[in-house]
Amino acid sequence: MNSVRHPIGIIKVRPDGSIVSFEGDIGDAPVVSNSRMLGDIPLFAGAADELIRFGLEVIGTGHPAVFSADLGWSVTISPADGGDLWYILSHPDSCPERRSIEVVNHHLRILNAVVEAASSQLACHDILHACLWETIRLIDVDCGAIYIRSNGSERAEQKAIAGYVTYYFPDLLELNLASPTFSNVFSTRKPVFLEQYCDLEHTTGELGVFSLAVIPILSREEVLGVICCAHSKPRTYSALEESVLTSIGRSVGGAVRRGVLQQKYECLMEENTLLLDIMEHDIRNANMIAEGYLEMLSESPSQEYARKAQAGLEQSDEIIRNVRTIRLLGASDVRLSRVRIDEVIRKEIEYISGAEITCCMTTATVIADNLLSQIFSNLIGNSLKFGGEGTKITITLDEEGEWVKATVADNGPGIPAELRPILFSRHGHGGNAKSGSGLGLYIVRELVHRYGGKIEVLDLPVGTGIRFWLKKG
Repeated sequence: MNSVRHPIGIIKVRPDGSIVSFEGDIGDAPVVSNSRMLGDIPLFAGAADELIRFGLEVIGTGHPAVFSADLGWSVTISPADGGDLWYILSHPDSCPERRSIEVVNHHLRILNAVVEAASSQLACHDILHACLWETIRLIDVDCGAIYIRSNGSERAEQKAIAGYVTYYFPDLLELNLASPTFSNVFSTRKPVFLEQYCDLEHTTGELGVFSLAVIPILSREEVLGVICCAHSKPRTYSALEESVLTSIGRSVGGAVRRGVLQQKYECLMEENTLLLDIMEHDIRNANMIAEGYLEMLSESPSQEYARKAQAGLEQSDEIIRNVRTIRLLGASDVRLSRVRIDEVIRKEIEYISGAEITCCMTTATVIADNLLSQIFSNLIGNSLKFGGEGTKITITLDEEGEWVKATVADNGPGIPAELRPILFSRHGHGGNAKSGSGLGLYIVRELVHRYGGKIEVLDLPVGTGIRFWLKKG
């Protein structure tokens, strides 16, 4: 290999990148002499912002630093008088073969750094942040974000963000015709590289995105999400860079897949522990109460003993039904369709005898499934359980734009203020972590969220009120 000696140039630069003076041979002399900013010099095209940032670090530390560029040259940045900086350019070797090896090695370092981060034992959230920072730092772009798509959802949620103009990236990506750049990556499983984003005209000094790369996060040929890399200046990606970014997407995909499986495993373990506790304690206790009263009933016939024995068996049946619903909630295959909510309510009321229930309903349909009846079953059951005899229940349905608002209220004793913050938790009705009796409202909340709705507790002067909204079908 033959080395070609390159000239050395010295530039005096202010902290903002404006040129004070220069000497030496730094490319085309007329162009350099007319340059006012580092970015105006062709040799520094695409690296000026990074050079300025390095310069600010040198001012902060007071120590020289060396900036090495992909193009084969390097710059030693040293403090100068008056708060300025010396940029000393050296270009020692232009051998094409050596240059090719340097480029390949640089991109291998990028890929190795990301693979190492993706293979670490960190939590999935931390892995995503580490991979993103390594990607934008080593690919040399201004900012980046990682979005992960929920199962079957038409949205992708932002899970990591890093860089200098992060305000560009929204919290959610709508994967529809309004955002074809992102939705196309999900549908085609291929990356998109836009050198002039949206073909917009950009003015000098504008804060925004000039170029954008959207890389699919792949695992088993399924797009789990995307990595977005954006730059505030025009930026082209070589074939090698595109290949490296695609490989990064697959590495991150493996980490995401492991994180999802780990989360599912932890949720299943938690659920199994809860269900075993319920089986061991609550159902056994309810059955023991019923058995005790049945034994007393055999010795001394009494309607009171019979009623209490029946109540114990009904409690056991309710717990078993709630456990079954929880298991169905954990099923991954969720198929929602249009459901007439008034018909569900009427059918549920038919199963309840001796209760005074008033309804004011609409014939609107909502997006739900065959578990919708459990919402009303649990709410009505709670009102009767805690309200006692003489409880009056009112069920109201109203249409509000794209939503159907449902309210279930009673004239019972109401909800104590200290229980309201935890009312919809698994143990909302008591402090016993091994109790299955407080599962009803937890199931109600989970079902409402399953259907994409929202729920709240009403602050009523008398009684209890639960209000929730479901999407209109």
